[in-house]
Amino acid sequence: MNKHWTGPKELIDGYSYKKHPLYARWTCMKDRCRNPNSKDYHKYGERGITVCEEWLDFKNYVRDIGLPPYESASVDRIDNTKGYCKDNCRWATKKEQTDNRRVMNNNSCGYDGVFKREKSFYASVVDNYKKYYLGSFPTLEEAIEFRKQFVVVLKQDKDKANQIVKEQKLKKSSTGVQNIHKHKNGFQITIKGKYLGFYKTLEEAKRALEGLNVIRSNN
Repeated sequence: MNKHWTGPKELIDGYSYKKHPLYARWTCMKDRCRNPNSKDYHKYGERGITVCEEWLDFKNYVRDIGLPPYESASVDRIDNTKGYCKDNCRWATKKEQTDNRRVMNNNSCGYDGVFKREKSFYASVVDNYKKYYLGSFPTLEEAIEFRKQFVVVLKQDKDKANQIVKEQKLKKSSTGVQNIHKHKNGFQITIKGKYLGFYKTLEEAKRALEGLNVIRSNN
């Protein structure tokens, strides 16, 4: 008998143990993390994804995760390199889970939101349909760590997260002006990867950027 068996007569949220709406989710979670015969074990247990000791007790799992807030909600791990526990899990839509999946099809790094291009590593985070570009880093470890810290800030203070993104863009710029970059014999304006003009002097580029910003704000 399971040492964490709650008892057939005990009710949780008004449900018997096995008829609780979270029971199937709970058993599947444990199975893919702890059972080598599970078809999904290679994606979870084999990768070192675990279920915390406290959540091996169904009552604790229900207490911490709560009932689904809407019918299509699924339990999602915030940091997909870590296991199942109260601090790393949330209810999420299918879209949010897809955006937070471990490896994108074109990601050769093996870490969610971190990509390698040439000799640099780029990090990004998707939250509520908005993508935050965090810039490039010389090593994989730096990209992963910066992204991890950004996710924490994003959960607590979105204004501060936006400021971090802005500062990262300024660091990337060779001129100290966001969206203006030094290029050969002059300066070019690039916004979200789109080339918008070349100018001989920084001042000319600044004036042009101001005009573009006015146009964008009016559209």
